[in-house]
Amino acid sequence: MTIEQIIRWFVDTDGYEFAEQIYGHTKSDYDSNGYLAGKFHMMQTKPITWMASLDPQNRKRLEQAILKHTPTEGIREHE
Repeated sequence: MTIEQIIRWFVDTDGYEFAEQIYGHTKSDYDSNGYLAGKFHMMQTKPITWMASLDPQNRKRLEQAILKHTPTEGIREHE
């Protein structure tokens, strides 16, 4: 896993994908659950604090989500 992959996941992931990939919830759960929206906001504004708050199972889900992610804009290779 590279820093570019981590950054792309954080930038490309919307609230619905976030709820499903990290917390195992559906789109309708996200829309009706202030907890998930709050966690998504925390991920966007305080990513290190959010990652530190994850339990081991959700940290593993985050790792898997980042590794499986296909960037929407592509990862730029450095020359």
